Amino acid sequence: MTVRILHVSDSLVAADTPAVEGLRRAVEAALAREADAVVHTGNLLRRPTPDGGDIETVASALEPLSGAGIPCYVVAGPREAAGARDSLAMLAERAPVERLGATPTYVENTVALYGIDRGPDLEEALASLVDEDLRTHNLLCLHRELTPPLNPYAVDLQPFELTDHSAVYLNGVLAGGSDDPREWVADEHGYHVSYPGTTNPEVADDPGDRPTAALLTVRSADEAQREVIELRPDGAKGGRAKVDAAPTDDDSGSAAGTSNRDDTTPGPDVVTPEAEMAPLLDLLEYDEASLADADTETLTDLYGLLSQVKSLLDDRRKEVGEVLETRVAADEEYTGRYATIRRTRSTRRSPKDDETVFGALDEAGVDRETVLGIDSSKLRDLADSGDVPEAAVFDTEERTYIRRQDLSIEE
Repeated sequence: MTVRILHVSDSLVAADTPAVEGLRRAVEAALAREADAVVHTGNLLRRPTPDGGDIETVASALEPLSGAGIPCYVVAGPREAAGARDSLAMLAERAPVERLGATPTYVENTVALYGIDRGPDLEEALASLVDEDLRTHNLLCLHRELTPPLNPYAVDLQPFELTDHSAVYLNGVLAGGSDDPREWVADEHGYHVSYPGTTNPEVADDPGDRPTAALLTVRSADEAQREVIELRPDGAKGGRAKVDAAPTDDDSGSAAGTSNRDDTTPGPDVVTPEAEMAPLLDLLEYDEASLADADTETLTDLYGLLSQVKSLLDDRRKEVGEVLETRVAADEEYTGRYATIRRTRSTRRSPKDDETVFGALDEAGVDRETVLGIDSSKLRDLADSGDVPEAAVFDTEERTYIRRQDLSIEE
């Protein structure tokens, strides 16, 4: 039997904030697509210890699911885990939500949902999952950062580490912890990791960004398909959103930077970098076509093709950059026929684990609520001003990268 699960995350809802609108749109999407269940993978609530208004706001937004007979399953994210009280238990008293745990929750006997709350001992939680030996598509739901598909500079936990420690065979992971929709699939057996993005319209980094959800359609124990949905306002129908997909296992290890072909002659079937530039130069000189007169089917195909090309070109750009990093010295500029680049350096600061950060804040006499906003910018401000030692709350890592300084296609 086919099962549809609407996956949402990182809503950060509080009373009297726009965040609830994104959650309402997610509920509308679940109703419109006749979802069999909704799964929220953490940070549903903005405040670790929500007040009555926060609880009522979430309960009201989720109420239509109860009327339609669609269950809503939840796990605790960092916000819920940091509270003095069990905020999800508080929510369950008023809202139609059910907490996932080590015992499987079945959806139409096709999908088995497991949940792990955000906490310190992930390996122990994975080992405690209960295998009931049924032929189902087993999904682990949690709020954790995994690479792939997330940036390896900020994350050191890999998807197969979950399967290595799990007492249950996992077909996939529904995860929270990314504002953008991301996906990774292991080609050899279909093991997949999905981040739906955030439902919160306040979190969008770019003006064109919209809150998103992901619809997972499971047709059998071994077959699942994912669609990212834009949560559009004012009742507009949500469509497919742009997706940042990580490489699959088949191509994730084939970076161009691993070989140096300077002293070799390409074979007859090898496309040289010089030949690769020609169609790119043609693209930069294209004339914009009129979109207003095109039919919807053509625009749909064009958008899909452009999205795929963008992804392919970005992967290729990274591969070329990896080779350039081995040839261009730090802070050195290099000018080619068309472009000028510089090798530069940036420092990425990622917060330490919750317990360490909160301990440092308590020791410094800073209220925890000060840094529990939409992002970690308030924490950076405290570190920059010297109120809290940077080393106490941030792990810092420097990386090098190539940035385009100038581009000209004029001969």
